[in-house]
Amino acid sequence: GTALSIDSGRERRIVVLFSAPVMAGGRFIGMLAAGVDMGYLTARLRESATAGLVTYVVDHQGRLVTASSSNFVTGQDMTQFEIVNNFVESGKAPLAATTDFISKDAKGRPEEMLGTFNPVPSLGWAVVTQKPQSEAYRDVQEMQSKAVWLAIAAVLMSICISVLAARRLTTPIRILTNSS
Repeated sequence: GTALSIDSGRERRIVVLFSAPVMAGGRFIGMLAAGVDMGYLTARLRESATAGLVTYVVDHQGRLVTASSSNFVTGQDMTQFEIVNNFVESGKAPLAATTDFISKDAKGRPEEMLGTFNPVPSLGWAVVTQKPQSEAYRDVQEMQSKAVWLAIAAVLMSICISVLAARRLTTPIRILTNSS
């Protein structure tokens, strides 16, 4: 079934209904149904949302099931995000995919994003995470910057050590030259 949002605000619950027909002798005699509260999943998504990471679950049509952010509404069409569109177009592919894509920020400006989806084949759903590229690559850029400064410091230290070693080696030769 599709995800349903019940109540609003703090009392809001997301529920997914599942049902299956009960057949006997080729005849329909009833159905079994269950409502599953997605509260645990929503809480886990919120725990994973740190440092600009947005995590959500979509169904096979790209509609939102639940999300870490309250900016999205259950049932919302998420195919405006290229990463979700890639999942929908891939069908029930069992492989995860990571890609760069462009999204619009809160002010409607284009923003470069990095996103990935991981399908849940048994449900036809996918867990999607996305983050602005500037935040995703920040640690790499910091490491590169530190590496450059450490390399410069190592070169300067080796030059200083070389100069001191050269003086230490040439001083006795200079004294011997002057005395001769």
